[in-house]
Amino acid sequence: VMTLTSIGYGDIAPQNNLEYTVGVVLMVIGASTWAYILGSACRIVASLDENGIEYRQTMDKINYMIKDSGLSDSLRMRLRYYFHQSQRIERVKGYKALQQRMSTALRADVCVETTKEWLFKIWFFKNCPSHIVQRIAVLLSLDVFAPKEFVLLPLRMCVLNRGLAA
Repeated sequence: VMTLTSIGYGDIAPQNNLEYTVGVVLMVIGASTWAYILGSACRIVASLDENGIEYRQTMDKINYMIKDSGLSDSLRMRLRYYFHQSQRIERVKGYKALQQRMSTALRADVCVETTKEWLFKIWFFKNCPSHIVQRIAVLLSLDVFAPKEFVLLPLRMCVLNRGLAA
């Protein structure tokens, strides 16, 4: 019991049954306190990445659905690949709720700043007035599509970030 509770060995040792009992009770209390402290620290560390937790829970649900539905191997792989690829996009979509809490001008500035890396690669936006670019940046939305998925988006400008389009 002394080794498990990490209190070590000392020169003082119990001499009778009462002392042994008190020592064991104190060791159990000490071990419980130590376990509680470590458990609390682990819980805090584990909850730091909310998006990671949500992703793992989603993947668990997908795996249960796959198991219960008996999907084909190729569909299983496509489904898992899709959710793996959409992990970052879902996190970024969550930023929209934050942006809704911002003032109009601040939201526009944040949207332009977060999209400028690829937005200004489009020739049309390079010489466009800043207020128009801000309006467009605020209206942008993100989507993820599975490989070989047919996508019909009439009257929408699409910017391909990764993958191929034909």
